[in-house]
Amino acid sequence: MKKKSLLYATALLLTVVSTACAELKLPAIFCDHMVLQQQQDIPVWGWDIPATPVTVTLDNLQTKTTITDTCGKWTLSLDPVAADTKTHILTIKGTSKRILTDVLIGEVWLCSGQSNMAFPLGHTLTQATDVPKALAPQLRLFRVSGKTSHTPEPDVKGKWTLCTPATAQTFSAVAYYFGQNLRARYNRPVGLIGSYVGGTPAQAWTSLSGLQSNPSLQSYVKTWQQIDACYEKRVADYPAKKAAFDTKKEAWEEKYGETYTAALNTVTKQADEISLLAQEAPPRPIKPPGKPTLPVRPEGKYNSPTLLFNGMINGLIPYAIKGVIWYQGEGNSRHAEDYHLIFPNLITDWRRLWHQGDFPFLFVQLPACFSHADNNWPLIRNAQMQALTLPRTGLANAIDLGLPLNVHPPSKVDIAYRLFLQALHVAYGENIPATGPLFASKRQAGSALIVTFRETAGGLKIGTSPWVLPGVHDVPQDHIVGFKIAGTDKQWTDADAVIQGDTVILSSPKVPAPIAVRYAWENSPTCNLYNRANLPASPFQSE
Repeated sequence: MKKKSLLYATALLLTVVSTACAELKLPAIFCDHMVLQQQQDIPVWGWDIPATPVTVTLDNLQTKTTITDTCGKWTLSLDPVAADTKTHILTIKGTSKRILTDVLIGEVWLCSGQSNMAFPLGHTLTQATDVPKALAPQLRLFRVSGKTSHTPEPDVKGKWTLCTPATAQTFSAVAYYFGQNLRARYNRPVGLIGSYVGGTPAQAWTSLSGLQSNPSLQSYVKTWQQIDACYEKRVADYPAKKAAFDTKKEAWEEKYGETYTAALNTVTKQADEISLLAQEAPPRPIKPPGKPTLPVRPEGKYNSPTLLFNGMINGLIPYAIKGVIWYQGEGNSRHAEDYHLIFPNLITDWRRLWHQGDFPFLFVQLPACFSHADNNWPLIRNAQMQALTLPRTGLANAIDLGLPLNVHPPSKVDIAYRLFLQALHVAYGENIPATGPLFASKRQAGSALIVTFRETAGGLKIGTSPWVLPGVHDVPQDHIVGFKIAGTDKQWTDADAVIQGDTVILSSPKVPAPIAVRYAWENSPTCNLYNRANLPASPFQSE
């Protein structure tokens, strides 16, 4: 299996070299308008004829030389440079010459995850005002085209663009707001690399070697191996299956497509509007019979292990980045019990492969949603909390920024701001309150349970979300809600809560001797504990 996979990867690399037609080839991430990470070594790489000298020059001030290996690959590193607001020129010379212009030096962040990271600026509640203002020449955007692959791809598809209303409206809203906050704070150029796909689980974004490194994740490795065992046959069979699908789809679309699409669009629009009012969505239109199903690609479904890492992350490595912002977790809710293994493994995997040390990895804790669904989201949130044991990680708590019936809350400003606070603290070393209250300890005191918190920014308080839509139930402001306590019988009961400094005293006449506590431990909880920095407490359970 490993030998066959190595042959696939080698064939891909040789294809890249051969298609260069005896000319220098650069990865897509190196192009005009790019942003280079300041104050770090800057890896530069590409392909050319084997044994060819390659020279890289930055502004005629710094020059480095290397030679291509037997496969035609070359890599070198430029020395660290300071950020400024000037434009620069990067020249690469091998068998041919490439001159990259309008290059900036500043902060580069990789923005990844699933649909809430993909949620575009043009779909936010404030799109009418924010999109026209998205003209920021010193903010650059690189959108990685969606692609799955059975083995690691040496390159991605995409290009750097200036941030304009036209480019920003289809780019990640969370990433855009995050980048604008950085620009305003430090007055440096910012480059955002968007690599995200809706509905995807973390194992799809993890390398095969990363999954193999953890004995507890071998079921995902086995899934990949099963696909690998019949991969060549599936590659051979796929064109005929796809052609048959295209023929059937064309006939179905001609007969039903226009009417069904119109009905679906109407219901989808109504569902989005109604969900903002916390009401149940209308039923979807009945799909006409006979619509063909797209055949599964040879490498498997888009959410199969390793496929998105191979197609959308591997080709970016080792581009110099400041860090990662990540918004994902919904795609693992059906198997939430594994997320405490999968998610930290992904972080460790990316850091290992990038060879940039423990770069900052900041992530969004899932907001409140789906009160009617299986109660798995607390497990995902808890796994995200556990990932904070890894160095230089940061959690942006969004428990108060969701919607009961919409997995895609249309306001991303506050989520991006909380990621920005984590960046200031974790990535840039600023001593500021960056997170809400975190559970520290508990102790029994007679019929009460005393819970102590850290990260209180001077004390605890009753708070409210910075974003509440009309129709969504109001959270009480005269008493703390969201706590449950239990005794030895493990029966959870709503607790009366009183704030005293950095502690909350919990009690209930139904629980004479409480020993355990939960807070906001539901898919869509009602909760209102904040710190003095107006940041919400993260959900937790003590047992």
